[in-house]
Amino acid sequence: MHMDEMNPTGMNQTSKKSSAPWIVVAVILIIIIALAWWWYGSGGEVYEEPLPQEPTGEISDEVPEEGLEDTTPVINQDIDSIDLGDLEAEFDQIDAELDNL
Repeated sequence: MHMDEMNPTGMNQTSKKSSAPWIVVAVILIIIIALAWWWYGSGGEVYEEPLPQEPTGEISDEVPEEGLEDTTPVINQDIDSIDLGDLEAEFDQIDAELDNL
């Protein structure tokens, strides 16, 4: 060895330079193996955002039956025609049960 190839610690500088590419290659291989392992572990599936549902284009063209109107008097008439039974008698029965407690 020549003196100009030696550094103050006595090591050959050419040996340091020749090992650097191997370290870089080893790190790259480790990264590739780790990514492949991670991808394989996730089932190899790539997340894709679901596509929005397309409208079917089906529009109801049905006309309501005759006599079915959505006007206020018709709605009020429908509400008044609901049979609720004798609510007063039911409340009297509940009041009597509460009085017994």
